[in-house]
Amino acid sequence: MADSFEGRSTYGNEHPGSVNNGHSGARRFSRQGGRFRSADSSGGDAAYGRLQSTGENHDGAYEAHEIGDFDSASSGGFSGFQAVDTPPSYKRTASRYDSQKSRSDRGIRSKSGVFETNDTGGYVGYSVADAQKKNNNSKILAVVVGAIAVVVVAALIFMVYNFFQTSPSETQTVTAGIEKEIFIPEGSSTTAIAGILKNEGIIAKESTFISAVRSRGAESMLKPGKYAMTTGMGDNAAVDLLIAGPSATGNTLTIPEGVTLEQAAKTVEKVCDIPADAFIAEARSADKYYNENPTKYWFLANVYNNSAEGFLYPKTYVIPEGSDAAYVVKVLLDQFAIEIKNLDLSYAESRNLNLYDVMIMGSMIEKETYTASERELVSSVLYNRLRNNMKLQICATVVYVLGPDSRDYGINPLLYVDLEVESPYNTYLHDGLPPGPICSPQIASITAAARPAQTDYLYYVLTSQDGTHTFCATDAEFAAANEVYNRVFG
Repeated sequence: MADSFEGRSTYGNEHPGSVNNGHSGARRFSRQGGRFRSADSSGGDAAYGRLQSTGENHDGAYEAHEIGDFDSASSGGFSGFQAVDTPPSYKRTASRYDSQKSRSDRGIRSKSGVFETNDTGGYVGYSVADAQKKNNNSKILAVVVGAIAVVVVAALIFMVYNFFQTSPSETQTVTAGIEKEIFIPEGSSTTAIAGILKNEGIIAKESTFISAVRSRGAESMLKPGKYAMTTGMGDNAAVDLLIAGPSATGNTLTIPEGVTLEQAAKTVEKVCDIPADAFIAEARSADKYYNENPTKYWFLANVYNNSAEGFLYPKTYVIPEGSDAAYVVKVLLDQFAIEIKNLDLSYAESRNLNLYDVMIMGSMIEKETYTASERELVSSVLYNRLRNNMKLQICATVVYVLGPDSRDYGINPLLYVDLEVESPYNTYLHDGLPPGPICSPQIASITAAARPAQTDYLYYVLTSQDGTHTFCATDAEFAAANEVYNRVFG
């Protein structure tokens, strides 16, 4: 699986000492012709057991409560309640009622009035005046309680509304009229843009800016890039600028997919007049960015050799004149954070792989195929070989060790002696993943690394001039694919 920056690998007898079909060692082919093979041909995806539970069939009956409850009848109905004894308190109440009834018959006065008898011998109650007085007092009490409840609810609503509408940070004031250059990363949401503008003092409140954008239906109209803005300019003015597009002048920097940190540094030096050494030194200070904002740059924790290799996202940027290396590195890292915001790592994590592992695999996928439909297939080969404890044997990892300019496939292909170079990145010598990414992959390759196709493939061989591969699950299929390679490129 050798890699290339200029073209494919052509192995043959015209290159003395080069990799050829007569070698007995393990080999396989990448899109450029690198060989990739292992004696272990066992394929198939691992069968993962599923937790199963057993239970007892319910007989349809409802448990009886200690006081009495429904129970299922044989006909499907309910058999009824259990009997409940009359509480003693109820008996005492009935006794008092009878006593009062006797007193009312004799015209005995109470503290509040006279009990009067009705036709049946029972008592009517208190006098009319006392009853009206009691009723009026109850109405007044109800009105007072209701008024208090309304006031309390209104106060709570106001407090909650005020909390969500204006956070403490939104009450801070800034000096107006200061010109600033504002960078809006590609893919930023309205909320993210509001946060950037608020932090720079361009707007006073994030909430009012978001409302201004939504009231104009401009959520999808805000453009990324560099802007010349003024602190305190206000929501609508900021929205106008963001709809119009970037206004700040600068250098257009394009970081291609699949380039290494050193290659990116050369491009930055050429386009932005920033020394390559300064850019490399800054990118190899990953802990600086992590310590500055561990929430934002969480992905830089514990990276190999303190390097941001793999996280300098490949895209086109506008870099303002006079920017330094730290500014450019930050712009690239910020874009990476946006790109992986919705990355689903659940499958990788179920295989005990974290984001850094996915980035390593994504960087190898980026170097192994140019064809979009093959990314998930290449990823499946990596997963299957790891599961079967097979060496990955990715030629691109050897090229990374030798240097991107050390081998020009088709002219100066990898030699067998190259496969013996000692390095933790050499996947021909060492088991498992290399210690870090070997390039900056695009999000499509990262996504493929996070969720591979479900196959039993263990090999792939370049078999077409268009750069596509044949994927194989067995040694026999691999041998047949080699024959095709020899006919096409021999």
